[in-house]
Amino acid sequence: GAIHFGDTVMLSSAMGGVLALDTIARMELPQEAYSVTRTREAGAVACTRTAWTITPAKNAAPPADGLLRIGMKFNLTCVGGDGNRQFLQSQRYTLHNQNFATSVGMRKQGCCAAPAESIDTLWEVVVLDPSDLAQMESMGQPVPANTFVSLKHVNTQVSLYSCDHKVINKYGNELEVSGHTESGLAKSVWGTRSAQMLGVGNHWAFTTAEAEKAPA
Repeated sequence: GAIHFGDTVMLSSAMGGVLALDTIARMELPQEAYSVTRTREAGAVACTRTAWTITPAKNAAPPADGLLRIGMKFNLTCVGGDGNRQFLQSQRYTLHNQNFATSVGMRKQGCCAAPAESIDTLWEVVVLDPSDLAQMESMGQPVPANTFVSLKHVNTQVSLYSCDHKVINKYGNELEVSGHTESGLAKSVWGTRSAQMLGVGNHWAFTTAEAEKAPA
């Protein structure tokens, strides 16, 4: 019921579909990087491009029990069509890297897969309740399998996000994945818990097996 370093999983979105790699589509960035998208529901099947492996940060050994815990830094890797390993990456937008999402309406930073591990490939799991109390209570707890959580990019502190903006690729119309924390604005009032849950675009689950068929 818990996620371990070395597990290979699918990252399922609460909006349907799963996170997928497309090494045919190279991104227009200063570095070598490839497109990541969210499949439509029909494409949410276990295959090479949707299988992501949880690996420890560079020069860091996994804990003795092997458990991935909330707040721990980790990488997500996937094998591309050329057989090489790719790291899920995001970067803060600058004029030099032009790393922005193509959907409009909100400021979002781009998300891609890169062949080299770096500070920009590190992620951590956080619970969906952004309140200080919920974050403190969950810190260090094992990450549950098949349960929606948020994936926070360590270097920029924004969450992995997906929306309904279409991305046309060889697999058909898939959906954009970016870095954006979807939370409603709440006026702070002393003594009142006004923090709102993260939006559905930030809800991801480590899927370890296909769902069982519903009984007839």
